[in-house]
Amino acid sequence: MTAIQAFEELLRAKQIPLVKSTENSNETSYSGSFQASPDNEILFDIVFKEATKQTDVTITYHQLIACSNEDNRLQLVALINQLNQEKTSYYRLVLTNEGEVSLLFEGRTGEEIVPLYEILLVGSSLLSDLMRELKFGLV
Repeated sequence: MTAIQAFEELLRAKQIPLVKSTENSNETSYSGSFQASPDNEILFDIVFKEATKQTDVTITYHQLIACSNEDNRLQLVALINQLNQEKTSYYRLVLTNEGEVSLLFEGRTGEEIVPLYEILLVGSSLLSDLMRELKFGLV
């Protein structure tokens, strides 16, 4: 069984509705969203590099906040570095060239997919605290 097959079995068993995409011949991605707060929906995706027993996987929570002000970007980079050292666990916060902050996990998974699912849950639970600190840090 491949890691992707194991992941799809887990999604069915837990009734998690994610959208599957196979745009690249080697990569398979699953996209979804959840409500981090009443006014904030977070988009995320999980990308498997290959349909093999062991494969690299990336989990990304997109567009946590946006920063278009250059003066605030330096402050935001310092805050991201601090949060990455103190709070992000298996994840890391990244600032894109467009000024958007995302939360990213990169690792390897296999047929035993439960640890990946648990890492996904950790990321979801980290988000509300991280977003509050990121927004507060830019005020």
